Amino acid sequence: MSKDEDRKFAKTRRKSIAGAERIDKENKIAERTAQLVGCGKRVMAYYSYNNEVGTSALIAKLIDQRNEVFLPRVKGDEIEVVPYECGKGSKDCLFEPSGQAVDKSTLDCVIVPLVAFDNKRNRLGYGKGFYDRFLKNLKAQKIGIGFAVQEVANIETEAHDFPLDKIVTENGEV
Repeated sequence: MSKDEDRKFAKTRRKSIAGAERIDKENKIAERTAQLVGCGKRVMAYYSYNNEVGTSALIAKLIDQRNEVFLPRVKGDEIEVVPYECGKGSKDCLFEPSGQAVDKSTLDCVIVPLVAFDNKRNRLGYGKGFYDRFLKNLKAQKIGIGFAVQEVANIETEAHDFPLDKIVTENGEV
């Protein structure tokens, strides 16, 4: 399949997960990812949208483990790293943070959104290249999170693509 076909396939499959099943799978992903990250790290997560794996539980677990959490903010064609400043469970947090950006090289780990992935840990995003540019030459551990149904047979890679260190689903790690 082409990248566009893989995106459409994975988005449809991801959207089909709802209700208690979705909550259960998101909690499993949050637990596994938090264990993988560990404690006392500088971790960039993201706010989920468009039927992505929900990240609220993951962010809360990372904070409980005394990790310093950051969120991405888009500036032009680039991603900035901004400290997460909301308390656990806060309903008034902004989708994109408004604080002072920090140097991305200080991160220990980045939780990466994805639309689709394959068993070689290749990631397919939304096609704008924000994370490709952001992750290039970044030494931090790169962990993608997604539902198992988002896995496709093979993602065609290009020169700017590279595999993630881990991908976590409700069924385990890829």
